[in-house]
Amino acid sequence: MSIDNYLKKINSSIDTILTKNVASNANGLYEMMAHHISNRTNPVEQNHTNAFKSFGLVCLISCQSNGGNWEKAIPAAIALEFINGFLEIHDDVAHGNPHRQSKESIWWKWGPAQAINAGDAMHSLARLTIFELKNSGIPDSIIFQILSTIDEACLKLCQSKFYDLEAIEQLSIDVEIYLQNKRSHHSHLYECAMSIGSIIAGSSEEIKFNLSEAGLELGTATTISNEMKLFWDIENQSDHMVSELLNKKKVLPVITAFSTNNASLKRRLGEIYLKRVLEPKDIVLIKSLLDEENIQEYCEKLLYSHITKYNTLINNCNLPQSSSEIFKEIIKILTDEKYF
Repeated sequence: MSIDNYLKKINSSIDTILTKNVASNANGLYEMMAHHISNRTNPVEQNHTNAFKSFGLVCLISCQSNGGNWEKAIPAAIALEFINGFLEIHDDVAHGNPHRQSKESIWWKWGPAQAINAGDAMHSLARLTIFELKNSGIPDSIIFQILSTIDEACLKLCQSKFYDLEAIEQLSIDVEIYLQNKRSHHSHLYECAMSIGSIIAGSSEEIKFNLSEAGLELGTATTISNEMKLFWDIENQSDHMVSELLNKKKVLPVITAFSTNNASLKRRLGEIYLKRVLEPKDIVLIKSLLDEENIQEYCEKLLYSHITKYNTLINNCNLPQSSSEIFKEIIKILTDEKYF
């Protein structure tokens, strides 16, 4: 089964849900949700985080690779994409991101109040979609377990966001604490996706654990890769991540620089981050300071260590070779082929 085949099913199922739920007095609401989440088809080669609905994809592959019927897991895969959409919409409002995946963000096009409402609606759709698993013959006890897993992930995401926002005004942040506490929403959603797929497949507790841990490593590696692109892969910069950086969001390369013993470097970086908001020219200046301390090499080594941990966890699951290969192909796509 190719990645594209899984994606076509996810995309068509999402479009079906958004279409069938259109009501005469709420057309605009579903139009907003469709604007955000639809039409992300076949952009696998773009290497942007979740540009190709990778959370739902990972869920289906997790189910299939453990002997489950991946088609039964489709409602869970869709729910994960709705949760991601809900998070993205709220992030765009919080950070003032005017664009998402080269399109106008909902708040920019329809206003922040409508965007918050659309995000909340997408969260509700996610939970309602989980109940569609019953039509696939999934027992109530498993559905309850999946709902619990999703709610736990959402709580972790809120905790992560709290840490993220609290760190904006902090200059000194420990790199390891950052990676543990921040755990971007990608980490917890990949963890959740891997876990849900294995739950539906009826996997052993050992495999469930290894896959959920692999999900965390996948998300961490993806985060590191995307934060590196802000400075060293300009052509693949994500619009919303640039916007968040201009709002002084702390990213790994900057945190690493602040943790060095170079007092002059930290002082000059500190002067930049004392601004209320940053300007595009500040990113160029920050990059020059990071290059002074060879921060890129440190980040690349850290990225490689998380990629290695991910691959080791996948190997420990003793999955069919074809399944292991597709899992490893996903991390290649999400973190950039040049690291392999």
